[in-house]
Amino acid sequence: MGYDRRGHGSSEGKRGHTPSFDNLLDEVAYLIGEGENLYPGVPKILYGHSQGGNIVLNYLIKRNPEIAAAVVTGAWIQLAFQPPAVMVFLGKLMNAIFPKFSQPNQLNPDHLSRDKKVGADYMNDPLVHRSITARMGMEMLKSAAFLDEYSGEIKVPLLMMHGEKDQIISPSAAKTFSERVSGDVTFKMWTGLFHEIHNEPEQNEVFGFTLDWLEKKKVLKT
Repeated sequence: MGYDRRGHGSSEGKRGHTPSFDNLLDEVAYLIGEGENLYPGVPKILYGHSQGGNIVLNYLIKRNPEIAAAVVTGAWIQLAFQPPAVMVFLGKLMNAIFPKFSQPNQLNPDHLSRDKKVGADYMNDPLVHRSITARMGMEMLKSAAFLDEYSGEIKVPLLMMHGEKDQIISPSAAKTFSERVSGDVTFKMWTGLFHEIHNEPEQNEVFGFTLDWLEKKKVLKT
């Protein structure tokens, strides 16, 4: 089961906004609780991509959940590009006086996948927005900086995957994180793939690798 975060997709709230990063973590806790209510006794496996990958990693570290495993792809630990200095300055300023102030998120749809249809679908999806508020932007940068310095333990089996040609989120930062932390952590770099490895022409290989990893970790009920 999945969900639309506050301010995303079909969920209510201002587009691209959260009151705080803790609110994002609380949403994950609610998701896990609902999963247990609907599917009692079924192993819980968290999956997060990009911003969601950042949220999952922070959730594992800060909330210590009782789950079977986690998978993150393209996790936001560092951006692969330098955001305009004026945008960062304005974000910091407005975060203090008007947190809901919105700016473009600077995401280039051509960098999502080598399959151009993926970028076109992104642009034409009425549920997709291309904005981020000052509060969300600053909270995400802060949470990413926390991950970029974290060197403790990951207490559940974790699979991290990244496209080697990701131009949105830094693949090297994710790899370094996987090498720096302790615990049962597997890192897979996908040569030549862009940001959304699950939407690349090699997506079946990505899904197959993920399933094989979950089966090897014996977290799936058969």
